Amino acid sequence: MKKLIFILSLTFLFSCSKPEDNQPSISNVVVESVTPTYGYAGDEITFNMSENLPSNSNVSIFYGTEKAIINSVSDRKVKFTLSAINGLPEMSLNGKEVINTHTFSYLSKFIECSGCKEKVYPYNDSNDIISYIADTFEINNTLYLIRVTKDSKQNYKTYLINTDINFNIIKETLLFNEKPLSKAIVENNTIVLNIPNTVFSFDLNGNKIWVYTLSSISQQSSDNSILKYNSYYYVIKSNINDAVNNLHIEIAKIDHNGKYISSIFIPNPSSTYGQWANSIVNINNKIVVFTSFCCGTNNGGHVVIDINDKILKNVMGLINVRDSDPFIEGNSVYYGNYANINNTQLIKITLDANNDFKTDWIKDKLLGGIVV
Repeated sequence: MKKLIFILSLTFLFSCSKPEDNQPSISNVVVESVTPTYGYAGDEITFNMSENLPSNSNVSIFYGTEKAIINSVSDRKVKFTLSAINGLPEMSLNGKEVINTHTFSYLSKFIECSGCKEKVYPYNDSNDIISYIADTFEINNTLYLIRVTKDSKQNYKTYLINTDINFNIIKETLLFNEKPLSKAIVENNTIVLNIPNTVFSFDLNGNKIWVYTLSSISQQSSDNSILKYNSYYYVIKSNINDAVNNLHIEIAKIDHNGKYISSIFIPNPSSTYGQWANSIVNINNKIVVFTSFCCGTNNGGHVVIDINDKILKNVMGLINVRDSDPFIEGNSVYYGNYANINNTQLIKITLDANNDFKTDWIKDKLLGGIVV
């Protein structure tokens, strides 16, 4: 089945205000922290306040028209249950709005697994997000989340979270001090992830199995930069064709032990524009690399590689799959075009027998987002 990714990330802002005369006296109260910093509908969240709140304090939290369930107000803690999100959050204390800057990520992604609840999580790397879930998978009724955090200096950390089928956290393990450039490749109880210039393999407890380090001159920034194909891993080692700096798109081939086998070098089909790789995918048992060109053109391109690592097609054309995580079904590719924020598009293209892509249809004016 297809996964629906829906991004929701909320920032709580609370302001201080003077209490009404007939309400308990609370001065300069703020929310010092939120525990946990991410959660699902139905989870209990705790606001840790800067001052004790009288037990008869009138606390309410709304998400648009949806009201959160206040479970308890005790000392410095306000505990409540997340309800369905329908708008921005507003919290009031004794009838007055209370403001403070604390970020909470509302988690939301449909996960398909036997016997588990459907949950949702965000994938968002904007500057105001300090934590997000980049991927999820299930093995033997244990759910695994790849969680990424970011501090104010844009320093990243990536964690492996083990949960039960009800999303109770069993274990959280730091994998590396970077953000991943790929979805997790999960096979035989191992996890393979790519960060800039390095590929890691871990077991399901987060223990490192092997590491493949790309050369220091590599220019790797694609968000979907590794593919498992024909028992090997294919990694976008360098994603830029740059004649001035003698760079080229290079796909490195490594085995299941992280040993380098060979490389595929992709020439630039244009003598005018620079070229870079956006993503690498498997379409109808062929490796396909989607590319874009710079500067002064909106054209894109694609490279088709066969099972023997031979380049069958390398063209520049009107189809530009900039989406780093396109959805693949048979010979067809579904991807989003977000270039015009007033007209988000969903596009379907199909790879034909000549290894060319043809546009099947374009759905315009999807202002509410794209659902595949």
